[in-house]
Amino acid sequence: MTNVDTVNPSSTFVADRLLPLLISVGAVGLAVLSVGLNSDSILLGLGVCAGLIATCYSWPVGAVLALLVAVVIPGCSLRIAGFTVRPEQVAVLIIVPLIGRCIMSWSLSDKLVSGFIAANLVSSILFSPAREFSLTRALLLILNLLSYWIVRKVASDHDVVFRLFLLVGVGAAAIGIACYLAHYLFGSDVGIMYYPATLARDELAGVKGANIEANIFGSYAGSLSSVLFAMYLQRSRRDLLCGCLLASIATALSLARAAWLGLGVALGLAALCHASARQRKLALIGALLIVVCMPIFMLVPTVHERIASLAPAAVLEDPTLLHRAYYTGLALDNIRIRPWLGWGTDSFELMQDWDTENGMQGAWVGNMIVRVLHDTGVIGTVMLLGFFGITMWRAWRSRDSMAKALCFGALVLLIAFQFTDATTLAYPWLLFGLMTAATQRAVDRSRIS
Repeated sequence: MTNVDTVNPSSTFVADRLLPLLISVGAVGLAVLSVGLNSDSILLGLGVCAGLIATCYSWPVGAVLALLVAVVIPGCSLRIAGFTVRPEQVAVLIIVPLIGRCIMSWSLSDKLVSGFIAANLVSSILFSPAREFSLTRALLLILNLLSYWIVRKVASDHDVVFRLFLLVGVGAAAIGIACYLAHYLFGSDVGIMYYPATLARDELAGVKGANIEANIFGSYAGSLSSVLFAMYLQRSRRDLLCGCLLASIATALSLARAAWLGLGVALGLAALCHASARQRKLALIGALLIVVCMPIFMLVPTVHERIASLAPAAVLEDPTLLHRAYYTGLALDNIRIRPWLGWGTDSFELMQDWDTENGMQGAWVGNMIVRVLHDTGVIGTVMLLGFFGITMWRAWRSRDSMAKALCFGALVLLIAFQFTDATTLAYPWLLFGLMTAATQRAVDRSRIS
């Protein structure tokens, strides 16, 4: 009988992945040094070090934890060679060389999202007004898309990833609430975005936390709130309900009206689909308490003025809405000229400018479908919407409670992204990666049973 020495997983990790780790760290370090040692670069460097410690301490869960944290702080970014580099892109650059080749079943969803990537690359090469610019933006988009496969692979083998996703999200919501309290009590501007003043109202302060802007923070917090609420209806755990309440407050303080709409639709559908008779009674009591407490909540000045802006007359005179409608019309005119493959990734920014506080900058389209049509045409848009639809349909039909709950989170994002699109960031792809992993987990368990 031959004695076989047991191999230490930690030593195997160091032996197999030390060189790619050093190469990744070196590349990130050079990029940070190239923009100078300012506060943003120092924070990014500290974040990379913390991510590396988590990666080495517990592979691969520690690496995914670092990615989850990076995904909820996209506002902590750097400008390198004229492009914005965000923490999630740095995290993916470090993890991908370490994780190696992922051997997974190649589903229809994978083919569709790969087709969407191909449409971005082809349109950028053939039709973009500035090929190098669009190709670079397409590559940055691909980095965010890789988080879909990374999380899907690790979450399929480690259920703790789902709990980490919820904990990190609740933590981000709590930080957003703390930013608002600091602003309200001490006048701090950390984590605050100001909505411009209009004829009907003064300047409003909304919470953005560590995100790019308040609308995106609100859509993320609303998405998390709906996931936690759907999980509570299925498992009746009070900690899930408390997390839902915290995320809902963060959504309200963001003043993101599209996120409010998405959250309301998702919570209503979740209650109709999953609530038991007892839970419906509790939901009714909760709704009555909200109505009773609404005057107290309306004492928050910014929330009161934002709700007042939802009046039909105020909406029709909202300069932000008129501004978006004007540029959406310009984008539709461009789409009619080249409908099938579009003009390349982020091409509208190259073709139209608008005046901002920082001077003239490239314009953007807030509606997700119009933006994707402009970038990749009908072909890329069908690929993307097909991916979203098939992934959510399979998750909804599965027996896994997390997969069903994530469907409601995706619904909030898809509604909010019709007003402020954020599919160019990593969070939506990470959520769909978790959804796919949860769906596959249910299939594997049914096969075993």
